[in-house]
Amino acid sequence: MPTLKLKTLTPVHIGNGEKWYRHIHFVQKQRIIGIVDERKVLDIIGADKIEAWVRNIDEGNEAVYQLLGNRKDDLPAYCHYTLPVSGNASGINELKVQYKTLNRPCIPGTSIKGALRTVLFNDKADAVFTGINQIRKGANEFSSIKLEEAIFGESANHNVMRFFRFGDVICATDVLEVYPVQLLNYYIGNNWDVKRGQHWLAECIKPGTRATLRMDFINDTVNRNRYNAYTIGNKTTGGNYWRNQSFDNLFKQDITGLFALINDFMLRAIEIDIESIDDPRLSDAYSNIKKEIKRCKLDNRSVVMRIGANSGWNYTTGGWICDIDEHRINDDDLDRILKVCRKGRVYNNQDVPMPKTRKFSQAEPISHLFGFIKLSLQ
Repeated sequence: MPTLKLKTLTPVHIGNGEKWYRHIHFVQKQRIIGIVDERKVLDIIGADKIEAWVRNIDEGNEAVYQLLGNRKDDLPAYCHYTLPVSGNASGINELKVQYKTLNRPCIPGTSIKGALRTVLFNDKADAVFTGINQIRKGANEFSSIKLEEAIFGESANHNVMRFFRFGDVICATDVLEVYPVQLLNYYIGNNWDVKRGQHWLAECIKPGTRATLRMDFINDTVNRNRYNAYTIGNKTTGGNYWRNQSFDNLFKQDITGLFALINDFMLRAIEIDIESIDDPRLSDAYSNIKKEIKRCKLDNRSVVMRIGANSGWNYTTGGWICDIDEHRINDDDLDRILKVCRKGRVYNNQDVPMPKTRKFSQAEPISHLFGFIKLSLQ
C-alpha cells in the first residue's frame, strides 16, 4: 500500500494521560504558555529559596514565580519549551499534554486504525445484530463484545483488523499550539450554550500540519489465511475456518473502495451533527468539514477522518445502536442503553439529543472542532 499524505484540518489532541496545572507546571505571559523546568528554576533562585518555592507551589498561587525576580517574564530562561495560545486561556488552570515520541508531537497509528475500526463496525453491525440479548450483560448493563467478535473475529488470531497496519505520524517540533476546550451543552428547551466551569487547555497539533503516513494492507497475508482456512480446514474437519468472509469484497477492492466507505460514514456523522446542533458558534465549522468530505467523495482518492480526544460519541461509536430497527430492539431497551451511555441520567421523556454535548474551542471568526484529518493518496 502507498504512503499517504496527512493534513490536519482542525486541532488534533492525542493525550498522553498527563495533566499540568497553572502556577505549578506551566505559566502564561500574554499569548505564550511556558512549561516549567524545575532545574532551571532552582539554578535561578538558589538552594536557599527551595522551601519558599515549595510552600508557594503548595498554595497554588502565582507568588511562586515572584522568586525569579526580574527573570519571571523571561519564559525560555526557566521553561522546557513555550507554546503559542490560540484563543482565550485566562482563568483555565488545567493543561492536558499531547502524546509525543522522541519529544516530537505524534499521532499514533493506532488512533487512525481505531477510527477505521469504527467505520467497519458500523458498516456490518446492522446485518450481524441478532437482538438485545447479544449485547445484554444484566438488567441495566450492556456490552458490544459479542457483536464485535461476530464482526471482526472472536480472537486476535481471527480479528480482521490484523490485516491493517498504520505507522505513527511523527510531526515537526513547531506544530504544537495550546487550545482552550469548552463544552457546548444542550439545555431543555432547544437551547445550546457553553457549560460553565467545565473547560481545560490542551496541547494540540495545529490545523494545516502536513506529514506522511504509512498504511499497509497485508493482502498476501489475507490470501494465505483464506487459502489455509478453505483448503486445510475443509480437508481436516470438513468445515470452513475463514472467519472474515463478510470483508472479502473489501479486500478485493483497491484503497479507493475503503476510502469511499469512510467518506460515506463521515458524511452521515457530520450531517447528524449539523441537524442536531442549531448554534452559530459551530455552524461554519461543521459546514467547512462537510464541504471537504464532499470534495473527497468526488474520486475517493482522499478521505476525512476524526481521531483523538474530544471527537465525540457519534465518531467513536458511530451511533449504530440508534439505527437498529424497532423489531430487533424496542424503545424501552433503547432507552435503557442510552441511560447507561448517559451515566444514569434520565430526562423524563424530553426530546434530548444523543449526545447532548460537543467539545470545541471558541474562536473568531470560526470556532474549532477537534480531531479532523485528511488522508490522500500520493
